Amino acid sequence: KHVKRKKLPLKIHSESLSKKISNNLYRIKLLRKFFLKEDFDIIVSFITTTNILTAISTLGLNVKVIISERNDLQRQKINFFWKILRVIFYKYCDKLIFNSRVSYESSLKLFSKNKVRLIPNFVSIEKTKIRKIKRKFFLAVGRLHKQKGFDNLIEAYSIFFKDNKEYDLIILGEGEERINLVNKISQLNLNNKVFLPGYLNPHPYYNSCSLFISSSLYEGVSNATLEAMHYKIPIIATRTQPGIFDYLKNNHSALFANTNPKSLSSKIREIISSRKLAKKISLNAYHSIKKVDNQKIEALWKKEIF
Repeated sequence: KHVKRKKLPLKIHSESLSKKISNNLYRIKLLRKFFLKEDFDIIVSFITTTNILTAISTLGLNVKVIISERNDLQRQKINFFWKILRVIFYKYCDKLIFNSRVSYESSLKLFSKNKVRLIPNFVSIEKTKIRKIKRKFFLAVGRLHKQKGFDNLIEAYSIFFKDNKEYDLIILGEGEERINLVNKISQLNLNNKVFLPGYLNPHPYYNSCSLFISSSLYEGVSNATLEAMHYKIPIIATRTQPGIFDYLKNNHSALFANTNPKSLSSKIREIISSRKLAKKISLNAYHSIKKVDNQKIEALWKKEIF
């Protein structure tokens, strides 16, 4: 009740280059007008393009600007134009927050060490976690976006499914890739085995799945994976998200796969065929995430903000 949410009438769709430029100039104008009107002391921004627009729109204003990057700077796919703007305008911000060691270290090559900070992800979990396995299924959670590699995951599941038809696959989330993923599921004749129920509370699914899979092509640090670690379930993650290496070790607290269907299906088969391995990595992942102290993370944020 203490949070006020305001939505600006920003233009979203940009078909041509000239339209993209004009729309973003309009966004900058609206943001600057909003910041001037509200007269904030501190502005904290998340997500790359929004960060850049915020940095530009606050130039010359008497306000503390904190930018938080949530992705892998080296692997994130943004066009050259945005990359140049990021390097130029991030330098005008007061603080730059990164959530993984690999992103933090790569940022030191571009920005002043005095401005750059490493603050791990705050992990939100539900207090009640009663294990009730209702049925066998694999779980993935995230935006339905190419970054998440769900097309590879569905193909990997189809390979696994040829030899083992006990398990389903549930992917929670919503996004622009829904139609493409639905078509792939249909093409592979998996309509009754792979489900896309949309954007739902993931915790009941963590609580009853047999395996969690993070198939992303790149990530900063996957919040979904951090949440899954609390539920003592085996985890498979792709090698192309090194931020999660701060928390998980291969063959110890997770299995790491390459970003292709064959590798993913092989790791799925490896876990499902060995209860001993599944139990080991589940417990080790749980003990690893229990070491994360949310109060310390909150204190780090407060230190940078205030």
